Amino acid sequence: MICEIVSVGTEVVTGDIIDTNAPFIAKELSAVGVNTVYRSAVCDDMDLMCEVLEIAKKRAELIITIGGLGPTYDDITRNAVAKINNKKLYHSDEVEATIKEYFDRLGRTMMPNNLLQAKIIEDSAVVENPNGTAPGMILENDGKIFVLLPDPPNELIPMVQDKIKPYLAAKHEGYIAEKIIKIFGLGESYVESVLYDLMTQTKNPVIAPYAKLGEVHIKITAKGYDKQDALRLLSTYRDKIYSHFEKNIYGEDEDTLPSKAVELLKKHNKKVAFCESCTAGYIAKTLTDVPGASDVFGFGAVTYANEAKMTVVGVSSVSLKQYGAVSEEVAIQMAKGIKSISKADIAISVTGIAGPGGGTEEKPVGLVYSGFVTNNTSMVSKFNLTGNREKIRLMTVKNVMAMIINYLK
Repeated sequence: MICEIVSVGTEVVTGDIIDTNAPFIAKELSAVGVNTVYRSAVCDDMDLMCEVLEIAKKRAELIITIGGLGPTYDDITRNAVAKINNKKLYHSDEVEATIKEYFDRLGRTMMPNNLLQAKIIEDSAVVENPNGTAPGMILENDGKIFVLLPDPPNELIPMVQDKIKPYLAAKHEGYIAEKIIKIFGLGESYVESVLYDLMTQTKNPVIAPYAKLGEVHIKITAKGYDKQDALRLLSTYRDKIYSHFEKNIYGEDEDTLPSKAVELLKKHNKKVAFCESCTAGYIAKTLTDVPGASDVFGFGAVTYANEAKMTVVGVSSVSLKQYGAVSEEVAIQMAKGIKSISKADIAISVTGIAGPGGGTEEKPVGLVYSGFVTNNTSMVSKFNLTGNREKIRLMTVKNVMAMIINYLK
């Protein structure tokens, strides 16, 4: 089933609001065999909205609208969908009662304009919205399906998961299985070149690489006669992908570099400590964003200034003068110093030039050294990173997480 998602609202078109609903819907519905092929956005104008919906009607079987179901004068999605389908709007006493009940439950007074939300498209099915006043609607007409949803995520998300997905799944024969394999340290072009034959020689499953910052995610979507058939097919191609990239694969599906690092630290009963200069606590913050990180992390230090490097973790003033703060020698001393203080099993340091200033021809912006020390390991990694200050710092964090994962794998 081909789907087009139409995001409604002038504020979406102008960028005042970032639309997170459309990607969520596309991802959720792909699991039930719905392929989102088109996405569009339109401002709150009746003629333009009808024009966009007519185009969507010609090229998609399923059209999902987001927003424009509120109680104000510019909430006209229901009117536009009704118009292009030659349907009338009628007042639903049942929906009105539901809206009044919602306001009573909150102890608030319902405004007269809220009754606009009780206007329902002729021949459509109402989708209950327990978290708001705007009901959704499903209209099947002339071989097309229109799904109208409100735009607040706390209303839209449960409606999609609890109502729309089951409705669409019932219309789809077979079973769709999905798997996302996550790679760090390889470029998208390289991954695609390796997988080219695999990707082009089969349409089932569909294999699609997606570039992320420093990562490539490979999504496998397999369709089978039933769940067992789909999972068998998915497993076959998952194994083929692992045979090419196992060294660089860090996880699957909901895994992230920090969550995988925490998982492996727990599995091996190890604790980690960080001594950070250019990232200024970013590594510790990222790791402790993961629930349960307190089991594996208890000590970190931000030694931004040279004086802090000397007084906190014992970096030699001679090394700082001779080699500079951004050097292999200082990085390893920082790691050894934090390990001595923290008694952690793994100690990692970073020192570098995040920019935009401070770089030289010998030590350009993006140069980062990372010390890595355990009871039986002592090494330094050098990274030449590109991008703005935030990207360089974030890539440093990701490289540190990957170092933990690779060591413990």
